[in-house]
Order: sequence, then C-alpha cells, then structure tokens
Amino acid sequence: MNLRNEKIKDRTIFILDGDITIYDAVSLRNTLLEALDTSPAIELNLADVTDCDITALQILVAAGKTAEKNKRRLSITDCSDSLAAKMRQIGFDMPAAMLQ
Repeated sequence: MNLRNEKIKDRTIFILDGDITIYDAVSLRNTLLEALDTSPAIELNLADVTDCDITALQILVAAGKTAEKNKRRLSITDCSDSLAAKMRQIGFDMPAAMLQ
C-alpha cells in the first residue's frame, strides 16, 4: 500500500494505491485515527487500489464509525473497479454515509 495525503482547508485527502492487506492494517488504522483527531473531514480516494482484503475493509468501516461518533466526516470519493468488485464478491456494503 502506498499512501499520500493532502490538506485542503479543513479537509485531509488520503490517496491510496496498490494492495491494502492485513500487513497494512495497523499503519492504516493509526493514520486514519490520527487524522480523525486533527481534521473535521477526511476523504479517501481509492481509485488506484488494486486489491484489498477483509481486514482493510473492516478498518475503513471502523474509521467511519469513529468519525461519526466524534462528529467528524469520513468519505470515499472514488473507488477502483477491482475494489468495488471485491466488495461485491464478499457481500460487503460500505455504509452509504461514507460514499460520496
């Protein structure tokens, strides 16, 4: 997984690419939690994610719930076709509030 971020006014945009697996879970979790502490709005651009396992998807949902609990906003602004297919394959529906 490659991860870069941009700050634009009151938003932090994370652009992820490559495979996101269990080996990236702790780093992804910590990065998202830190951002949720400091930014009122987080956007995830997943357009270039090539593959993702269930652990990474769980991290995204947990981050969304944490954002909601703390009155922050976490949204997905783009999702690769392969990631969307993987989500459908495992019967995983991203909460509608996270999709933009």
